[in-house]
Amino acid sequence: VKYRVTVHTGNVSGSGTDANVFICLFGDLGDTGERYLIDCKNNMNKFEKGNADEFIIEAVTLKQVRRVRIGHDGKGGGCGWYLDKVVVKEEGKPETEAIEFPCDRWFDRNEDDGHIIRELVPAGDSQNLRTISYHFHIRTGDVSGASSDSRVFVKLYGEKGDTNKQFLLVSDNDLADNFERGRVDSFTINTIDIGKINKLLIGHDNVGIRAGWFLANVVVEVPAHGKQYMFPCNRWLCRDECDGKVEIEVYASEVIDIEKLVNYEVIVTTGNVRGAGTNANVFMQLYGDRGKTEETSLRSRSNDFERGAVDIFKIEALDVGQIRKLRIGHDGTGFGDGWFLETVEIKRVGVQMMPVAQPPDKKKKPNKKKKSSKEDDVELQPQEVVESYKFECSRWLARGEVDGEVVVELLPQDTDLEENTYEIHVFTGTMWGAGTDANVFVTIYGEVGDTGERHLKKSNHLNKFEKGQEDVFTISAIELGELKKLRIRHDNSGANAAWFLDRVEIVEMKDETKYFFPCQRWLAVDEDDGQISRMLVPVNEAFMKKDDDGEEQSLATLGLEQKAKSTTYTVRVKTGDKKNGGTDANVFIVLFGEKDDTGFMNLKASKTNKNKFERGKIDVFTVEAVDIGPLKKIKIGHDNKGSSAGWFLDWVEVDAPSLGQRLKFPCGRWLDKTEDDGAIERYLFPSELQTEQYTPCTDGVCTQQRIPVCKQARSAGCTSRGLRGDQFIVEVTDLLDVYTETKVIRMGTMTKGSTRVALGQRDIRRLLPNGKGSQTVSFPCERWLAKSEDDGETVRELVPSDIFTEKLTKDGTLKQIEMEVEDPLETHTYCVSVYTGDIYGAGTDANVFLTIYGDLGDTGERKLSKSETNSNKFERGQMDKFIIEAVDLGTLYKIKIRHDNSMISPDWYLERVEVQNEVTEECYLFLCERWLSTKKEDKRIERILYEKDYDGDRNSLGSSSKSFFGSSLSLRSQDNNGNLKTKGSIDGSLQEGPMIPYHIAITTGQERDAGTESRAYVIIMGPQKIKTERLWLDLPKGKKGFAPGSVEKFSIVGLDVGEVKRMELGHDGATPESCWLVEEIQLNVPTKGVLYTFACKCWFAKDRGDGLSSRIFNMLDATAITVGQKILYEVTVITGDVPNGGTDANIYMTCFGASGASEEMLLPKCGDRFERGQKDTFIMEIADIAPLKKMRIRIDGKGSRPEWFLETIILKNTVTEEETSFTYEEWLSKSKGEKRSLSCELAAVVDEEEMVETTTYIIQVKTSDCSGLSVIICPLLL
Repeated sequence: VKYRVTVHTGNVSGSGTDANVFICLFGDLGDTGERYLIDCKNNMNKFEKGNADEFIIEAVTLKQVRRVRIGHDGKGGGCGWYLDKVVVKEEGKPETEAIEFPCDRWFDRNEDDGHIIRELVPAGDSQNLRTISYHFHIRTGDVSGASSDSRVFVKLYGEKGDTNKQFLLVSDNDLADNFERGRVDSFTINTIDIGKINKLLIGHDNVGIRAGWFLANVVVEVPAHGKQYMFPCNRWLCRDECDGKVEIEVYASEVIDIEKLVNYEVIVTTGNVRGAGTNANVFMQLYGDRGKTEETSLRSRSNDFERGAVDIFKIEALDVGQIRKLRIGHDGTGFGDGWFLETVEIKRVGVQMMPVAQPPDKKKKPNKKKKSSKEDDVELQPQEVVESYKFECSRWLARGEVDGEVVVELLPQDTDLEENTYEIHVFTGTMWGAGTDANVFVTIYGEVGDTGERHLKKSNHLNKFEKGQEDVFTISAIELGELKKLRIRHDNSGANAAWFLDRVEIVEMKDETKYFFPCQRWLAVDEDDGQISRMLVPVNEAFMKKDDDGEEQSLATLGLEQKAKSTTYTVRVKTGDKKNGGTDANVFIVLFGEKDDTGFMNLKASKTNKNKFERGKIDVFTVEAVDIGPLKKIKIGHDNKGSSAGWFLDWVEVDAPSLGQRLKFPCGRWLDKTEDDGAIERYLFPSELQTEQYTPCTDGVCTQQRIPVCKQARSAGCTSRGLRGDQFIVEVTDLLDVYTETKVIRMGTMTKGSTRVALGQRDIRRLLPNGKGSQTVSFPCERWLAKSEDDGETVRELVPSDIFTEKLTKDGTLKQIEMEVEDPLETHTYCVSVYTGDIYGAGTDANVFLTIYGDLGDTGERKLSKSETNSNKFERGQMDKFIIEAVDLGTLYKIKIRHDNSMISPDWYLERVEVQNEVTEECYLFLCERWLSTKKEDKRIERILYEKDYDGDRNSLGSSSKSFFGSSLSLRSQDNNGNLKTKGSIDGSLQEGPMIPYHIAITTGQERDAGTESRAYVIIMGPQKIKTERLWLDLPKGKKGFAPGSVEKFSIVGLDVGEVKRMELGHDGATPESCWLVEEIQLNVPTKGVLYTFACKCWFAKDRGDGLSSRIFNMLDATAITVGQKILYEVTVITGDVPNGGTDANIYMTCFGASGASEEMLLPKCGDRFERGQKDTFIMEIADIAPLKKMRIRIDGKGSRPEWFLETIILKNTVTEEETSFTYEEWLSKSKGEKRSLSCELAAVVDEEEMVETTTYIIQVKTSDCSGLSVIICPLLL
């Protein structure tokens, strides 16, 4: 079949080309392949300005021609080419069946988008909308000689087809030279949708002086699919290196989800008036019923926005649904920045329900009833259509024209929205230094959009933002609906940048509605929290003026309304530990949520470092946002100013305590014009493995001259926060539903020295659930918080007396209700008797602190400062009595006691503590008999002691939070009885079942950079998709990571998957530098009696080897050996309730059974195990020797307490549930008890029957060459 191809060259200056043009036709049955257009039928000089050149292409039949790929080779002096259109017609068919493929674009590296190859679609279908963009980011390796001068080509293979081999000639990031050592070159290819990418072909033509090339990796982003593909290479493409290949096929090592975008075609018409064009940077932003896009620059390599010109751009942005308005403008830079904008047209592909043509019925049956055509059923189905929105402007965007605005908001034709005027009243505070000389910017947010950031320039005062001044500004914007929030900031410029903003009032001129935005805070890097940007929310006018006489309420009390609608984020920024990694530039960040974004926020005031963003440092910032929804990404960058602007960013962590969410955004890249890809701002997405969810309730730490406030729920924890001044705002977990349930608050000073506070009535105000009012609870005190006044106490617990409620009624007035609190809690006096042991050096000079816990709450930490019995406290053999006042704690069950290790002799031997409630006369005994010392025993200076007769859950014991191997085990892994269990994962892929131990040993390679500080994990998989959850391999404290050549061993607990089939090993390092070389892996499953060994010898790294940071190992590839099978036993050790019955010695156990004996095992002593009168339960692995016959116990007699009174040991087989007890009830000691021995043998007792008997053997030992006999008598067990 012959096809006549007519190529129409454009009629613009310089549109002709001397390059070699090629074309490829794509139809229903395939394509023609690339054909060079050489033999022109009607013109000798092809592709000249205004030409229509005809060519004949002979190929197999394609049926309907669907698209055309056309381009040139870029050779020749005048290779740039402006193509108008291509017309294709099959020979022999009428002219009416000719297919037109419009283009109207440059094929020129220095014009438009720089592409010299394009794919065209038939008229009626926009090329920009019907093709999708594939963004290639190609990293050249950082090795000697890695750069290349060759022409690089790529080809993608997808599920729906593949692209042609295309040379990458013009990069998006415009680096001086492509494919240079250590750099990243970015390219974009627009082509048809090939579906999911299967593989990539990449190579070069091996031409040039430096032809060889070391390719590190390729990242392909497909925003239309919301996917990013990582193709690792890490090899030479060179005739003289490796295998001599210059092209390779690579498969993706990782596919991650990114933000999904859609195509928009933007057609901008500049007016045909004198000076209409602009050289400024033009940007636009779209608003729709599904949200808004980011500000997008409209730029190309051509001289855009010239007088009378029509410029076409393709942008990829969020799907905003039906477009409601357009904001377009420029930055006012460059010579001749004024611009006369005529029109803007936006096109996008949408989906509409369209009628489907029905086939004619073969036979129609007559209807008895006549139906109108309107009642006939019409089948509808969704179809893609091109939506077009036209925006008329016809005005100047210039500072010297009309209103001086360079940004304008436009509405599409036939819209019902209108423009509105907003009058902004900015009130500067009245304190000293409140005014500012900085430039102030504001953004107003409403129900249906925002104004974008506006510079507040033209005030009613010549000198704006002065102390106590009201400045009035007027801005025009498309109707915003009800105003929701306001963002105001300054740029920290000028000699006096710090600014105290009192409030902002906005009047909507159309309906004359007034909104009040209180602030009452500094916008200053060296005041308040260091922020120079504030997000404000409106409050009702009734709260601004609540008194009948019109006296204004203190605006500080309205901060609660502000705080209730905002979220505070703590942003931690880690600068990489690289040479010249720090920056002096101004850094900014934008947080993007599912609902909105924060806008640009400058990171000015670091809480940790005066000199921000230095090499290897972590800077902490606080930012606030209002209703942006869950975080999904961030943008971070800098302005490239300063002597050392380049910056290596390691990671960013964003923590929202009120949401209980901590997200880490890995980067590990340069933000530097001369490094990497030259970008100075990046979008970062959270790493799933490094995201932490937690309960939003943490104890705060109060420092300096601050008053800590704690709103306490008696059945839950409380939150302390440091506060300043007489009025302040506290963020706490919502522990109580209504204020009538508030039982007590605790207030005190935490300062050193002679601080004296006369504490009067304290009022706590909280918003009502609907936000339309508040409750204020009064807590009377009228006592001193001072060591030198009153009773010397610096902590008081207050109970409520009155509740004052304000509610906003429907008519806009405030209804006020005052009532007394019914049945407030009583304040009790607790007499605390502290007994110091009667041994050498037992006394202490340190400061001692005590916290008492009851079932109704706790006292908070109290300093035991004034002894009622002795002037010199805590001396050897002494009892010191203290009085503590606290609200009724109920039944006491534990205490926490510690000292601060201060003074010359801080070591302290505490014998016991007795607490008596003087109201109920109940007495509670807390035994200790241990040192609180950094030099003795376990070197701890804090102890948690439980009441002697308490038999409830003890979190410090193994029975609840420590089980296997003495390591921490999550409570969710056990039931209420301490039995092991597991729960299904969030995605439901994990099954419930018993938990068993696994032992892992990992050998790291010997190479210098083989180690990693990333966190490793394993997932163990069995048959039928049964697998454990991700089991983290956490190194012991003091180890930063896996060192080269090290062997790290881990004992972990996970779901019993049955026969192990596979195992996944990986780490959470998301940056390219998180590389790890694993030499060998061992997996020991003791309950199965199998040890697997894998010879790994491979990299776990994104920039090494095959680019994988996790791998799945099949057990068929492992060396498996059989080891002794172990049975899990629940071991319960009961220490006798005798004075000094606890021990610090090491305890060893050997079990004997019908099938042999176990090895000698050390009983893990974690925390406060093996203390007087205590029952300790934990899990141990014991050889399968059942039934058990006897047990040997010995201690090594070392430590400060070498003796131990053993009462009973109980072993429970977790498989058969059989219990075996071993009773001793005697000392293991050289100096105590009858036997004076450090070891003993105990008979096993099952169902009250001893499994072996005790007998006595007389052993006679004759010593040679000596007269007489020595006789030793000892009991032994059979």
